[in-house]
Amino acid sequence: MYVYSRRRQLNPASVRKALPLAIEAGQRATAITGVDISVWMTVMSADAGTISWAALVEHLSDIGAATDKLAADDVFNDFIERNDGLFVGPVSDTVGQIISGTPDPSAPPDYITLVSATCANGRVGAGMAGGVEIAEAASRIGGLPTLFLADATGEYGGVSWITAAPDLTALEASSVKLNTDPGFLELLDGITSAYLPHAPSSILRRIG
Repeated sequence: MYVYSRRRQLNPASVRKALPLAIEAGQRATAITGVDISVWMTVMSADAGTISWAALVEHLSDIGAATDKLAADDVFNDFIERNDGLFVGPVSDTVGQIISGTPDPSAPPDYITLVSATCANGRVGAGMAGGVEIAEAASRIGGLPTLFLADATGEYGGVSWITAAPDLTALEASSVKLNTDPGFLELLDGITSAYLPHAPSSILRRIG
């Protein structure tokens, strides 16, 4: 199973217009492709104001088929081109394969945390095994479901952890549990060498 995401930054001068258009774009894409596409906005993070259109699919071919349907729909593409000025910068696509954890499409969260890292050279095996261990421990100790993904596109060896929460209160409570649990901190310290030093973390809020 894969998580596909298309990201683009809101134009800071057009946020009030851009947000409903971003949601509408997700709704239109869902209707055209038959794939459930949710819309997220990064908040309280370095890349705040980034919109992500995300979908959960079984196979890479599902992404290809959906992309072909959108490319062939003139009405949809006219809509996107007409509103291009509401966003800035390039479009960025990512695909992550779920290695550990089981998402529940019937109960989509309102918030997620996304932590990204890259396995160090010669430590890919340790990074993958450690990533599963971290996700399982985070779910058990923090009380919120955490997925572990391996990047199918982007920098080789890229991985990520996605933790789903119903609201910010639950997200905060889970973070406190993890950051004060000696066993979890010891686990992180023991696995750190399997990854490169930079591991950014973001919070995303579902808006559509």
